[in-house]
Amino acid sequence: MIVMKLSALTPAAACLLLLAACDDGPAPPPPPNDSGLRDTGMADVGPPMDGGEDPMDGGDSSTPPPGDAGPLSCTVSPDDVYALAVDPRAAPRLVGFAAAADGFGVVWNETRDGFPDIYGQRIGSDGIPGPEVEITSDPSQDRAPQITPVGTQWIAAYVSNEGTTGFELRTQLLSADLSLVGSPNIVTDTPAQLEDNPVFLGGASGVLLSWVEDDMIALTRTGRARALNADGSASGGVQTTTARPTSPDRSPSASSTPAPSWSGARASAARATS
Repeated sequence: MIVMKLSALTPAAACLLLLAACDDGPAPPPPPNDSGLRDTGMADVGPPMDGGEDPMDGGDSSTPPPGDAGPLSCTVSPDDVYALAVDPRAAPRLVGFAAAADGFGVVWNETRDGFPDIYGQRIGSDGIPGPEVEITSDPSQDRAPQITPVGTQWIAAYVSNEGTTGFELRTQLLSADLSLVGSPNIVTDTPAQLEDNPVFLGGASGVLLSWVEDDMIALTRTGRARALNADGSASGGVQTTTARPTSPDRSPSASSTPAPSWSGARASAARATS
């Protein structure tokens, strides 16, 4: 069963959902003699050297210091947790989650007819899921889905071995409600390699898809990336994001210009490329 849990979401998405579940109602007073960092960003260094009253701890401890709103009170009702899918096989699956201006998109892989397929749902800003959409339906293995908003539409990416001896990257354009728009796009065509772990990177110049490529003969792993058009089709050639075979991280970050970053066993510092 897939259940939306705050702990499994990206930090940005988790914050958005917490705002709906948190309020600024009555809160317990802060503890006295607090010597840690407060949410004002100031460190409590104790009473002043002249023996005066500590502005952080002195006086009425039930009154937070100026600029401190006190602890944030958060509650999540069981009615606010929605089951998106139930899989009697209890098979492992990956879930892709992304936030748009007016809601969220979630995709996952699930085996229902003997082969794992990709499913998706749009989640409203109120947390209520919309109709389920079957994104893939073929006698092949579809897995590792990811999703990203593009304007009022969405692009889903996943790995599939349909019509190939390896595992290739595919993308699918989706409408605002996650219904399919057109046919899947071919991002990679490398039958001798295994493509996996796609990650979307967004920036001012467009959408970039990053992933790892395993060579099962040479036993190497290489980071790859490719720019995408607004309809999810590939733009330009496949780029190599690692100078030497390393282990790209599954959660690259990006600034206004898409620039995948990764960690590698050859060095202790993270690397980035544009």
